[in-house]
Amino acid sequence: MSSVMSFVNENLTVLEEWSRFLTINSDQELGNALSLVESLIDRKHTGETHLSTIIESLGDSIEKYEKKYPVENLSNIEILTFLMDQNNHRQVDLYDIAAKSDISNILSGKKQLNINHIKKLCKKYNVSPDIFFT
Repeated sequence: MSSVMSFVNENLTVLEEWSRFLTINSDQELGNALSLVESLIDRKHTGETHLSTIIESLGDSIEKYEKKYPVENLSNIEILTFLMDQNNHRQVDLYDIAAKSDISNILSGKKQLNINHIKKLCKKYNVSPDIFFT
């Protein structure tokens, strides 16, 4: 198969997947949509910039679902571990946020995130600081 046909087939699959999530109706669909966004972002970083519109559209669908069914009362540790899980990060991947011992104490609940940690986490994970202050 030519590279052009391969490109078309790969992107048709993306469009088919994307169209399934124009409206998200369950937590399972939300998880699948988040996984798709993650994989598309990875592809975008490898040069497939044409995926930006699809990623933005999926983000809008995810945001609509999350506004309709907000998750409340999550601790900062739960939020942080969720972000880590979504990005396949381990404790060592947070050493740019704080010292090794601080990260260990934060994840074990012995220490709270401070404003500097939150700023760095928001930049690292491209999220709003609001998620840490609900």
